[in-house]
Amino acid sequence: MKNFFKIISDFFYPEKLLDDQVEKVFFYYDIANTNISRLIIFNYVLSIGLIGILTFDATRYLNNTLDVYAKELAITHIVFLFYCAITIISSKLIARRIQNQLIFRFFFLLIAFFLFLILIWTTLIDQKANGQITVIIMGYFGVSVLLYLFPIDSLILYIIVSVILFYFLPQYQTNPQVLTSHYINIPILILISYFISVIFFKSKLNDFIKSKKIEQTTSELDELIQKILPIHVAYKLRKENRFEPFINENVTIVFIDFVSFSTIMEKTNVNIVFSVLDELFNKFDKVIKKYNLEKIKTIGDSYMFAGGLFSEYSQAKECVDACLEIIDLLNNEQSHLLEKTGHNWYIRAGIDKGKVISGVIGDWRFVFDIWGNSVNIASRLQSISLPQKISISRNVFEEIRLYNEYHFEPRGKLPIKNLQPIEIFFVERTKKMLSNDWTKK
Repeated sequence: MKNFFKIISDFFYPEKLLDDQVEKVFFYYDIANTNISRLIIFNYVLSIGLIGILTFDATRYLNNTLDVYAKELAITHIVFLFYCAITIISSKLIARRIQNQLIFRFFFLLIAFFLFLILIWTTLIDQKANGQITVIIMGYFGVSVLLYLFPIDSLILYIIVSVILFYFLPQYQTNPQVLTSHYINIPILILISYFISVIFFKSKLNDFIKSKKIEQTTSELDELIQKILPIHVAYKLRKENRFEPFINENVTIVFIDFVSFSTIMEKTNVNIVFSVLDELFNKFDKVIKKYNLEKIKTIGDSYMFAGGLFSEYSQAKECVDACLEIIDLLNNEQSHLLEKTGHNWYIRAGIDKGKVISGVIGDWRFVFDIWGNSVNIASRLQSISLPQKISISRNVFEEIRLYNEYHFEPRGKLPIKNLQPIEIFFVERTKKMLSNDWTKK
């Protein structure tokens, strides 16, 4: 019995398939917007047709060829034209003021109801002439196809309209045989048109659910791609299915790695090392995002990011600030890390600035990467840096030296593997800034 009532409930209230309240609201608005646009277009087309019919009626009236029944039908045509005008205006007004589903459900029921009243009036007049019910039947089927009415609303509408029609029908149709055929045919055709209405509504609901699932899948895919690639690159790949390499003359490149990581790996449980590395890299990610920088990749215990890739300036200051914040982060975590692994976790960082080429390599497990002499220099600067120190090149020094929040320690010109010796500086916060940071903590 419960299954039976559930089937009945699902038939009359298929919108219950939408469990999420927000989805229901979106579905209601989707139905409302579709119905309003259809109503406006339908009534514009109908108005043009009615104007043509009324022009023909006026011509016949002037020629005195309009009989009594035709005159009554001409009046219905005039009322119909007014109905079209009112429907168009009210549809445009209600489109701006729909706040909940009850408003627009009542509105569409009202519009359909008045449409049926005119069609019933026309049908009853037509009974005097030839006993046909074509007009009202066209109305039943037309409304079921034109408007996406909720099944329960559609049922109420068809019942009320049919009761009105059957009440007045004997007053206009006196032939018992014709009347009997109407009593047989009309209910059957009403049921058919009602089921068509339900089918159309459920089809619209299924399309909505499918589109939401596609949107959700697409959103999840976009989110996944953006975790793998920078958002600008991901957007290009999604739209154009390719990403052309480009040259940027003013990019800041940063390499960070952990001091004595190989020793930590040898003397610590692998699972613990992995969890710590994952935890720290996730925290590094948050710092990078905070400064609107781009994470490029991780290689073992090395973490590479860049500034200025998709910006008009190099973001050298942001890169230095991010490194300093990461050092502070590790200083605050040392007791926790020492307790967990038995080792101190220190980083060393290298930063350079210059021209790089950016692009996506391959079409299977592709990655976004950058190439250039500055990349090599930043990597070498990181390798010759000291624990909890940031080594920067002369290029970066010239970019940030005017900021009074930094203290620089010249290291002179040091040889770089496979490169000419370059001038190197350590950078840290000034004592004043350190004092302020301590006060804030």
